[in-house]
Amino acid sequence: SAEQLAALHRKSGVRVEGHFEPSLHLGGDHWGIDSPRPQVVRCSVSDFSGHGIAAALNSFSLVTLLARLRDTQISPAACAARLNRDLCRVIETGQYVTVFLGEFDFARGQLTYAACGGPAPLIYDPADGTVTALDTAGLPLGIAAQAQYENRQVALAPGQVILLYSDALTEALDDEDRMLGRAWVEQALARHVREHGPEGIVDSLLEQFRPRPPGRLADDLTMVALC
Repeated sequence: SAEQLAALHRKSGVRVEGHFEPSLHLGGDHWGIDSPRPQVVRCSVSDFSGHGIAAALNSFSLVTLLARLRDTQISPAACAARLNRDLCRVIETGQYVTVFLGEFDFARGQLTYAACGGPAPLIYDPADGTVTALDTAGLPLGIAAQAQYENRQVALAPGQVILLYSDALTEALDDEDRMLGRAWVEQALARHVREHGPEGIVDSLLEQFRPRPPGRLADDLTMVALC
């Protein structure tokens, strides 16, 4: 809720905006965030295969498993491995989830993350106008119980804006039935921050995304911005 995000901002000093919208009444996307200490934020974004009730139930299982690890000090990679082993026991064969698990340490200027497939988060740096796409190559959770995951690290600088999102944003079709793609998101992100600053980026992207056909979402849509 807005109140929870405001409280997180007061505690961590990090501003977070988020949006989740299912394609049906229930969805398989989820995003979560917490602040274990000042200027440190942990964030997860997940997207289960499939749609509707089955994806929503699987997503609920993942949220429950994540909640059990909330107060632990394990790294994103260790968290991914633990979640993967547990999910392999509870979801049906053939189902899986792409996940991004990140710990943003703005005091140290460092992001540590584990990636299990999914679209690449973007970091916009207003100092030089560049957009960096993070490497998210990795096996989705729920496929192989013994899969291993690695911690990846990138530097963070003051003023940067981080955008996490599900593939509904990049795979929507334009007026010529072509996928919007990551380039569209990068340009929209950079343009908004240049013209309006970092606040309101999620609402701005939604406003530009809405006119796209077919009107109803073909997939669950999730966006999270941190600055």
